[in-house]
Amino acid sequence: MRFLRVKKVELSLILWMLYIGSNSLMAQAISHYNFDTDFQDSSSSANHGTTVLGNISNDPNEVAVGLGALSLNGVNNSDVDLTTPIVFTATDPWSTAFWSKRGSITNNRGMVMGDTSNRRDYIWLNDHATTNGLLFKSSSNASLDFTVVHDLDYHHYALVADGTGNLILYRDGTFQQTVSGDTSFRITSIGNGFDTNTFSLHGEVDDVQIYNSALTASQVSTVYANGTVVTPPSNNSPPGCARVFLLAGQSNMLGFGASSELPSPYNASFPEVRYWNGANWVDLRTGFGRATDFGPEILFGHILAQALPNDTIYLVKHAVSGTSLYEDWAVGTGVRYIDFMGRAAGALANLTANGIDHEVSAMLWLQGESDAAEGQGAAYEKNLRNFIADMRSNFGVNLPFYMGRVRDFYGTPAEATLVRNAQVTIANTTAHCEWFDTDDLNPLVSRGHYNANGQIQIGTRYANLYLDSGPTKTYRSWAIGQGLDGTSGMESGFADDPDSDGMLNGVEWVLGGNPQLNDHGANSPVLANGSTPNNTFTFTRAEDSIGRVNLNFEWSIDLVNWNHSVSIDEYLTGSYPKTNGIVVEVDAALQPDVITVHVPDSLSAGKGLFFRLRASE
Repeated sequence: MRFLRVKKVELSLILWMLYIGSNSLMAQAISHYNFDTDFQDSSSSANHGTTVLGNISNDPNEVAVGLGALSLNGVNNSDVDLTTPIVFTATDPWSTAFWSKRGSITNNRGMVMGDTSNRRDYIWLNDHATTNGLLFKSSSNASLDFTVVHDLDYHHYALVADGTGNLILYRDGTFQQTVSGDTSFRITSIGNGFDTNTFSLHGEVDDVQIYNSALTASQVSTVYANGTVVTPPSNNSPPGCARVFLLAGQSNMLGFGASSELPSPYNASFPEVRYWNGANWVDLRTGFGRATDFGPEILFGHILAQALPNDTIYLVKHAVSGTSLYEDWAVGTGVRYIDFMGRAAGALANLTANGIDHEVSAMLWLQGESDAAEGQGAAYEKNLRNFIADMRSNFGVNLPFYMGRVRDFYGTPAEATLVRNAQVTIANTTAHCEWFDTDDLNPLVSRGHYNANGQIQIGTRYANLYLDSGPTKTYRSWAIGQGLDGTSGMESGFADDPDSDGMLNGVEWVLGGNPQLNDHGANSPVLANGSTPNNTFTFTRAEDSIGRVNLNFEWSIDLVNWNHSVSIDEYLTGSYPKTNGIVVEVDAALQPDVITVHVPDSLSAGKGLFFRLRASE
């Protein structure tokens, strides 16, 4: 890192220092047993294992990855006991991945791991006729059953608990099933999970990995393909960008499309898109509004997941039939507004609590019929402008806002026209606001509601609007484009510095730097003494960072007390005064913006001046 120090006559470049507002911790694999030559834990936890009758096999037919595998015969004391139990609560995210090869089937000897002090806490490749597959039993004795067909071949299994009551199974790198329930788990042994030897593993287990985070599908695929430990991204964030979309409105946003008319694969549960049910993130599926119907979220989610495969899509929807903007959705007072804001706050708080870095990418709005029907068309434009402004004050100043223009089915033609025109006018005169028509979506059902094909088209049009206008160019989007994938040397966190040049990633983004090039500050601010008793501090600011990063210019005379600062306003241009005689000059005609901070030399109090630029998300 570098400070910039100014003396009265002498200008010396010492260091420019940037503080990033982040307290994130890197999630780590807490245990890794490769069983190549021994029963040791190769992770930093050093939670080594011991065994009486377990063996390391170097037979190529019994090894999945590496040089060896744990070979167990299913008799007493053949499992590997861990030095220290590994314990997860029901709200802890965790993952375990392992290779296993059964030595026989139909005898139920398939306990892979668990707690040998009780008859709970186990992962069991069981052969019971009624629950053939993989059985997980939690510390609270909850049973979560998965369907798996057994054979005598090696297979890779990964169980991922998201900390919100969902347990996801992958086999051979491919998603299999999600089951909900208590996911608390205690592990004391590999090769058994019962207080007797009745179901101890007969066969091999290899490359056992345990994480205190929820691995993503791509990370599971990497473990399966490479047989190596992966380091989850900072804060448990999924790879790519975690994009949250807000959906709100009345009955057509709720959805009257018959689920029975929805073609495959859209009629099946879709774990690649997460939907907030008010308490947890669950797989996207039909029936979230009316039990037998679906809304725009189905096609919208599927299309974005396909178009943005490196990102994770999160949907937060609140829609109620027959609700108006002037009353039910009125900013600050409307019942539906209050409900929606509470729902969105809960969803975002859950992501934050689980360490998932996220952005609110856009809002989808489908509403207006009730205002036309209740004679409030004249007030609709004012009310909608107020509503959009409030959404942006809460979820981002540049929050994209997308509308489907409502039909003229409800209200008098004059009232319907007022609402429809207001939607078009706002979209045409408001930045990052778009609309699409729905007049061609026929026939309507249940009076003024779109049928299944109509909902398919609406979801598609919302998705196309978002993709056509370009996914918001956030820090995470920039990081992905720069090739920062979270691996060693390519760390992707806002506060990471993979090229070790003293510029953290977030600052490289703001200043237009290259996070993979150790250029020792080629894009650093330029400091100069002019002929006047002022010092100038000049830097560039990427357009995409405006509205997403807080910039503050700070100074000190002793490198200890940094009590003085001025903010670099996001949307002011030209020259504007700040406190203490400081003047900020923004040349927005250039791309990127060029910002010069003029600092009176009198602030040095006859000593030196140290400047720093502080950036935070």
